[in-house]
Amino acid sequence: MDINQEQISLTKRKLCSQNIFNVKYHVADIQNYQGKEKYDLVYCRFLLIHLMNPQRALNNMLSLLKPGGIIACEEHDYKTMFNYPYSYSIDKYKELLKEIEQKLNVDYSYGTKLFHTLCHLNLKKVKYHFYLPVFNNAEKKLLLKLSLLETREYFIKHHLVNNLEIDNMFNEIEDIIKDRTVIQSTGGVFQSWGIK
Repeated sequence: MDINQEQISLTKRKLCSQNIFNVKYHVADIQNYQGKEKYDLVYCRFLLIHLMNPQRALNNMLSLLKPGGIIACEEHDYKTMFNYPYSYSIDKYKELLKEIEQKLNVDYSYGTKLFHTLCHLNLKKVKYHFYLPVFNNAEKKLLLKLSLLETREYFIKHHLVNNLEIDNMFNEIEDIIKDRTVIQSTGGVFQSWGIK
């Protein structure tokens, strides 16, 4: 399930290319979805950070679970994003994300709250794990460039940066991608799960 038809189409193509056909796809908003089926597992990844009311989404996800079913979530914490050696572009990107977060009334560090939130849903055996992916290869470091590319127009439209500033950020990020001596993290990931 995704609110974005393009994401559904992309996922469907990817799974079909791997001969995986036993998947149902729904274009819907989890905050308002009223499915009749109950599931053994409900999972979300980097969803709650984009919602104004993540609690509502979690409650709805919980309502879709069978008794004994598992709810599992992975959420990001952008504040732990870093580059070494220091990068102006990474720090500037974090500042821009903070501004967007405030404008949209969302929480891009919701991962830090995930375990606590699941504990208050009356689940059994709530567990958590935290990991901080760190990369030095170009393919993995490309993730940050793609993320910046996706948000570029929003930043410019809302006058958070101008074209020259964002082009300079892209140029520095390109240099970072090519340099294997530079390590980068797109931020920590909190995983939490529990049984209904």
